[in-house]
Amino acid sequence: MLRKCLKYDLKSIFRIWLLLAATILILSPIAGLLLRSFLLRLDDMIFPWEIFLLMGGCFLLWAFALVIMVLVYIRYYTNFFKDEGYLTFTLPVSRSTLFLSKVLTATIYDAATIAVILTSIATALAIAPDLSQENFTLLGSLLTLFGLLLGEFVSSVSFGTVVIIVVIVFEVLLLLFLSSFTKTLFYYFAITLGTSISKKHPIIMTIVLIYAANSILPTLMYACIYGLVFGAGAAMKLYPAAFTGGSLIALVILILLIGCIIVTVINLILWFASLGKLERKLNLA
Repeated sequence: MLRKCLKYDLKSIFRIWLLLAATILILSPIAGLLLRSFLLRLDDMIFPWEIFLLMGGCFLLWAFALVIMVLVYIRYYTNFFKDEGYLTFTLPVSRSTLFLSKVLTATIYDAATIAVILTSIATALAIAPDLSQENFTLLGSLLTLFGLLLGEFVSSVSFGTVVIIVVIVFEVLLLLFLSSFTKTLFYYFAITLGTSISKKHPIIMTIVLIYAANSILPTLMYACIYGLVFGAGAAMKLYPAAFTGGSLIALVILILLIGCIIVTVINLILWFASLGKLERKLNLA
């Protein structure tokens, strides 16, 4: 049943996503030509009108990501907490399957949207010239530089070092992947809790909860960062051997692993908290 739920959730906004994605990709070469025009006449420029159009293009990329995100969360709200929810909860599907389908839908659209944005940026850079190198575009220069640095790095390190780097990169990517679920689960939980607290004005309550969390969480994050910085400084003085050579690498791997565990625990808390509210059939109460 998960496959069927996921299919319908993906189809619900697919046409809008496809239209917006196609618009972004079609406008990408135009953005590249504008950037090319700006760079070629940089020396004798009087008024950089291209900059304003490029800023508009950046705004379109931001708007594209925002619109898709909002549509995904509106789908969650209407599916569970509006009149459509009466039909949703009569389906022979468990609440956890319905909720998992919504989480996977948001994750898939996040990944697809990021891919479109990166492709759009790469297209523009593939058209804009690199003035420091003849017959090179900005994208070509960046890829060439990356290839040279990667080749020099691989040829100068041992197999063991490569394995360690692969482990660290894997942990970083895993942490980013888990964090993407955290964002989705947090917004779903805010919608669910907002609907539970105020049934007359659930959207307003949801916005208040999100704003409050976005105001508090950065403060806590900065406090944790400062604590880690001061703690690391003290530890370096007390245990200098732990911050040299292989010990430092092991410490980095351990910190990333702890980060993954913490984010996983947060995801599980948000998952069961949201699912617990859904199990009580808030929209039917």
